[in-house]
Amino acid sequence: DSSNETFTENVSLSNWSVGTHQMFMYGSDAMSNVNDTSERNVTVTVIDNKPPETVDWSITLNGQNEYWINPLISTTIWINATINEMGFGYSKIVSANWTVGPNNWDPAHSMSPIDGSFDWYNENVTDTFDISTWVPDTYMIFVYGADEWGNNRTDATSYALLHIDTGGPEISGPWA
Repeated sequence: DSSNETFTENVSLSNWSVGTHQMFMYGSDAMSNVNDTSERNVTVTVIDNKPPETVDWSITLNGQNEYWINPLISTTIWINATINEMGFGYSKIVSANWTVGPNNWDPAHSMSPIDGSFDWYNENVTDTFDISTWVPDTYMIFVYGADEWGNNRTDATSYALLHIDTGGPEISGPWA
């Protein structure tokens, strides 16, 4: 009802990618004239503040989610996992590592991307490690990732189980 109107629009940014976006505003008047050449009105910068996640059940030790090994026979384990940033900002994964136990970020156990470079928001990562000095026990092996914005995952719920066993089977009996 006026030649000068103020309007407001609430916009959900939940599906916007990380980076700078330009929002344009357009209007029309009572004479059916439409402004479709609007100049940039506002710039929105979306910042990724969430770390990537390790895909559930993607962590494998020698190809299995639960692995038994006798270090007197073999001392090397290879580990694979998938780190994913989808839904968390779609930022590029820049590093990954594995730890023994949860909430235990350890850059000493770094992992490499299977395709050769960290260049995507979804990375399959791998490493090989020596267990020759590990004592017989059951270990929870976790994998964590970091994205290009410096968001490091320091907690995770996904893991693989490693059973180190050097003893023979337990014998019960004998019974008559």
